[in-house]
Amino acid sequence: MNRTLKRDLPEVRCYSAQPSSGFHGLEGLKHMPTAIVPGSYDERLADGNLWIETEDAYRMVRRANSPRAANPLLLRQCSPTAPKNT
Repeated sequence: MNRTLKRDLPEVRCYSAQPSSGFHGLEGLKHMPTAIVPGSYDERLADGNLWIETEDAYRMVRRANSPRAANPLLLRQCSPTAPKNT
């Protein structure tokens, strides 16, 4: 995806988001400096790295999942059962 974005929109910046250490609680994410790196990973495609603390990630997920964070327009587009007149 990064290759396509950078080809079609050269002004776009892409960042790698990784756990801040090899010992973390972020399921499904890898701390690349300590992980077995998959062959498909190309660190040159990222314009930078964002090192994420486990506790910060948990807080952000709770915040994004709160009722106040819900955007009715986005919900209407994503959910076939969402109210249409919001």
